[in-house]
Amino acid sequence: MPGNSKRHEEADMSSQHIYYSGNGNYDQPGSAYGGSGYERPYDQHYSTYFKPHPAGGPAHWPGMQPYGDPQGDARNGRSRRSRGGRRDDPQDYRLGKDAGRDMDKRPKEDKSDWDTDSANNAEDDTAKPTGLAHIVDKHTDKFSMSGVSYIKATKNPVVKFIWCVLLIAALAAMGYHLYRLISTYLEYKKQTSIELSFDALLFPAVTICNVNPLRISRLGLASDELKAVIERVDPANLTANLNDWIPEFDDVDVNDYFGDNDEDFYKRRRKKRATSTSTAKVRNSNFLDDVDTGYTDARGWEEAITSFYQQEYADSWEAQAKTSAFTEMEDSFKENFAWELPETRAQMGHQISDMLLQCSFAGRQCVARNFTRILTTNFGNCYTLQYDKFLSRKSGPKYGLELKLYLQTDEYVPGIATSKGIQVVIHDQGTYPFPEDEGIAVSAGTETRIALKMIELTRLGGKHGDCTHPNEFRTNYNIKYTRTACQNIRLYEKTVSTCNCFDVLNEETRKLLKKTLKNVTECASADEIKCVQKVTSTFDNSEDSKSCHSPCSEKTFAKTVSARTWPNKDFASLLVQTVCKSSPEDCSVLQSMTSEEVKGEFIKLVIYYEDLNYEKIEESPAYEIDQFMSDIGGTIGLYIGLSVLAIFEVVNFLVEIISHLCCGCCRS
Repeated sequence: MPGNSKRHEEADMSSQHIYYSGNGNYDQPGSAYGGSGYERPYDQHYSTYFKPHPAGGPAHWPGMQPYGDPQGDARNGRSRRSRGGRRDDPQDYRLGKDAGRDMDKRPKEDKSDWDTDSANNAEDDTAKPTGLAHIVDKHTDKFSMSGVSYIKATKNPVVKFIWCVLLIAALAAMGYHLYRLISTYLEYKKQTSIELSFDALLFPAVTICNVNPLRISRLGLASDELKAVIERVDPANLTANLNDWIPEFDDVDVNDYFGDNDEDFYKRRRKKRATSTSTAKVRNSNFLDDVDTGYTDARGWEEAITSFYQQEYADSWEAQAKTSAFTEMEDSFKENFAWELPETRAQMGHQISDMLLQCSFAGRQCVARNFTRILTTNFGNCYTLQYDKFLSRKSGPKYGLELKLYLQTDEYVPGIATSKGIQVVIHDQGTYPFPEDEGIAVSAGTETRIALKMIELTRLGGKHGDCTHPNEFRTNYNIKYTRTACQNIRLYEKTVSTCNCFDVLNEETRKLLKKTLKNVTECASADEIKCVQKVTSTFDNSEDSKSCHSPCSEKTFAKTVSARTWPNKDFASLLVQTVCKSSPEDCSVLQSMTSEEVKGEFIKLVIYYEDLNYEKIEESPAYEIDQFMSDIGGTIGLYIGLSVLAIFEVVNFLVEIISHLCCGCCRS
């Protein structure tokens, strides 16, 4: 039927598709020009809807307009496959004609808009920064630093200049402030805090030495040289020389002696009294300095020492002044005593079993075997009492150490022991005592009380100061580190390495370094003595001495000493009977003494903690790292308003700048 066939024909035509190839041509499916454009269904929405071609092609082409006039081509009788089909094909011609007519009905876009957009895009491409300027422009919009955004945003050159000046001033002030903070931190200053603590305290070690280094009854064990020295220093022999001593006087001008311009009344009186002549005689010598002790420098030690000072220190007091006679005697005795064998010196010295009459700690008794003997050059046998169970749980004399000692003064060597008593050293447990350099002199015939207050010191090491950790020292020498012990050991080692011998006077150090004495001999010749004297005189200012720093942690004891006469007559009688029970030889000596002389034979020593409160003195950095970082952050935030995270923005900006510059250099 004609009507039906027409409807079928229109339906067939509506199902056809026209393809826009992108070059202004519309193609049918399967045509030679198809497969590269857009497909548009031929329906009522064809003017606004484009469907991608099945064979592919761009998904979207904004602003695309058809090229040419399909309807005009149809009217002009041109049959082009790309514009609607052939004229000899009515269906194709009609399809192309209708398609051209419909395309003409589409609203045309204003080309002026396209021109404007193109111009704007061109301007944007021209104004967009590139390279280094692009990096700076990108980051200035994101910076949290105060002032940067204002500098970029403002168009007023005056305001921009003011903001630049303010930003530069803030950066300069911040730099100076940071410099001061860093300088202060790098000074590594320290502060000291004092804290009072209370606890049961470990009792310190106590070392006692009789001031008499050897007993006269054991003098038979000594060498002939030592016996000769002891005989020369006997005061009885020195008194005989006093009759032959003639004082020396110098004639001194009165004006020089009293002073030309001295108007003091008493000096003018003395001047008037002495000006019967123009000169006055002034004694310039003392018997105890000039007494002839018969000392002969057999080994040439004194001559070597004097020669050394005259050569090395010509302007020093030691080189110009004369050596005292008593100094010569003391040095001579110590040198000869040090040359005795250690076993011999130990036998000649006082024994703790003879000296100790009573010992107790906190009311509990201790005995002679609790003491350890130490050999010294000045005092002979010294004895140390230390025990890790000695713990003071209460303060006061009752809970401390109490010693009653018999001094055996009848055994004192005349001229060597010129006083009666003991030397007491109170030191931390585990440390080595040096009675010659430290300690308290306790007189005979007294009850001496020493009240202690412990002080615990903790020092900063490293960059905050010099201090020595004691672990390595204790491993090498089996004692706790002290500065005195370190210096004595360093002096000994310096002497051995320089002079190839050791100084016999450094007896305390010899005990600590027995393992190093196997192939080293004593310094005996004049050249060796000169070498020893040179090392000793220059040691204090040497690097070896300066390397001995204070310990990083140590315990010291503040001491309060008080004394009174002891014992009284009745108690002295009891002490004499006690000695008689243990030593009949000493008993006869004591019984022959007067009561006052008997008092001088004994000493009572009481050592205790005055208070169990002790001081903890601790060094700490005056400028801690957390405070330093806080001040740095506060300074940066104050001047330019940056936080920690905002600082990384600056870091990122600098990294990009450096990367860009480095890449540019590589390309060039």
